[in-house]
Amino acid sequence: MKKIVFGIVIVLFAIGGSSVFAQTPVEVEEPLQIVEEMPEFPGGQEKMIKFLAKNIVYPASAVSANKEGIVYVKFIVEKDGRLDNFQVVRGVSPDLDSTALKAVKEMPQWKPGKQDGKYVRIFVVVPVGFNLEGDRPKKKK
Repeated sequence: MKKIVFGIVIVLFAIGGSSVFAQTPVEVEEPLQIVEEMPEFPGGQEKMIKFLAKNIVYPASAVSANKEGIVYVKFIVEKDGRLDNFQVVRGVSPDLDSTALKAVKEMPQWKPGKQDGKYVRIFVVVPVGFNLEGDRPKKKK
C-alpha cells in the first residue's frame, strides 16, 4: 500500500512542478546597439561584401522593372556569434527585399561583440545594395 501512495505523490508532484516551471519567466538579455567591441563578419567587412556579391543573384523581375536601391537587413548577433531574428527594416521591392534577406540569412557565424569584456547580444544592420549600372545590356549604335 505504501508503494502505491508514494507513486501517486510523485505523479502529482511532477504534474504540479511542471506547471510551476512553465510559468517561471526566463530572463533574456535585450540586444544592444553599440558596444565597445562590435561584432564582425569572419574576415571583416571586405569579406562580407565578397560573400554577398557571390551569394546574390539579381532577380530577373527587378532587372526588367529597373528596380535598384539599398535593402537594410537587421538581425541579432548572439553571444556565440549565431545570427538570429532577421528582418528587412527598409526595403526597395518585394523581390529585392527577399533576395537580400535570403543572402544575409546564409551568412556564417560572426565574431561576437563585447561589452565590459563579456560577450553580448547586438543588433546589426547590413545594407545590401542593388545597382543595375553595368548589368544592363549595352545599346547598339
